[in-house]
Amino acid sequence: MKAYILFFLLVSTIIMAFGQENFANDQAKVLAEKRQAYPKLLESIDQSRKKFAERWAVADANQQAAILIEARVFIEKSLIDDLFPCWMGTSWDFNGISQKPGDGAIACGYFVSTLLRDVGYKVERAKLAQQASQIIIKTMTTDDQIKITSHSSMENMVQVFKNRGDGIYIVGLDSHTGFVTVKGDVMTFVHSNYYSPPRAVCAEPIQGKNPFADSRYRVIGKIAADESLKLWIKGEAIKIRK
Repeated sequence: MKAYILFFLLVSTIIMAFGQENFANDQAKVLAEKRQAYPKLLESIDQSRKKFAERWAVADANQQAAILIEARVFIEKSLIDDLFPCWMGTSWDFNGISQKPGDGAIACGYFVSTLLRDVGYKVERAKLAQQASQIIIKTMTTDDQIKITSHSSMENMVQVFKNRGDGIYIVGLDSHTGFVTVKGDVMTFVHSNYYSPPRAVCAEPIQGKNPFADSRYRVIGKIAADESLKLWIKGEAIKIRK
């Protein structure tokens, strides 16, 4: 009987390991396909932006207000559902400047500026990436959307995000930058991670062992504020704001 149980457990372990390996292979295949289709994804995003611009050009004030809401939802969905997943696992390097997910390596600032460009903002990718994170945030939003904290507990940071509501934030830390997505109680830090492991682009809870939780100085700014949205819709350049 004991031999039978041991045999059963061994077979179950082998089957489980085989299933996990197949699942991992399937995930890798899906990611590779997403990355291969990345240029077409960017074209699709730009075509959608142009359609927003056409509607904006003939809209009255009330219609434009509604278009801003639609555009904000579109940008957030494009980043969270389409762009971020393509970059997962791309290697981090302090000097990384990759423009193609999965190819080479990318530094934290370049990750932020590249994703902003790819979702349709007309930004100077390299110049913006080389700015202090607070300047990146200031460039992409308005002062009323910016919050600066020092030595704030994680419990307080969670409350700060809750008070400011769902959406996507750029965060500036002691020596790092990235995005935080907020949906209800779920808050995710998306960044090119220099911690080991993984030393790669990842998405993880804001609480835990990561640069956001460990930072003493934090600046957060909600993107897709009305002024930057108008520039996105019209395809106009966003100048660095110091």
